[in-house]
Amino acid sequence: MKKIIFFSMLTYTLVFIGCSKENEDFTPYLKGKMNGAPFNGTLYLSAYPNSGAGIIMSGVYEYGSIVMVIDPFNNKTGERVVNENNSIIIWYSGGDYYAGSANPGSPSQGCGKINISMVTGQYIQGTFECVAPIGPLSGSGTSLTITEGEFKLKRS
Repeated sequence: MKKIIFFSMLTYTLVFIGCSKENEDFTPYLKGKMNGAPFNGTLYLSAYPNSGAGIIMSGVYEYGSIVMVIDPFNNKTGERVVNENNSIIIWYSGGDYYAGSANPGSPSQGCGKINISMVTGQYIQGTFECVAPIGPLSGSGTSLTITEGEFKLKRS
């Protein structure tokens, strides 16, 4: 009888542990609207460590790429306002646009926020929005506005 109870408990424990494992299978995405037109990242969608305690999240879409930098990150959820350390950098049709700073510690421009809603060992998920003036390397021009930005990126 003790063997039956032991094996029953062992089976229950193994089933419970197996079912409680987080499902990490997903399709990464980086999408939103840029100046009102939808964009959808399709290549190189990832989140990887930056020097120190930071993280870089990026993706390539039809007309360029988007890079988001958070420093420090420390695997914490929550909202980060763009500034000298937290940036959204957009390369669009040959121009560069910045909300935050082009280089950590240099003056910030534009406005925006990155909200991290979930962090696991496998992915980072959240939303973002910004108004990004044209960067110093591209001369003068207009700003890009990103609304309804969403991402779920695999950690590397």
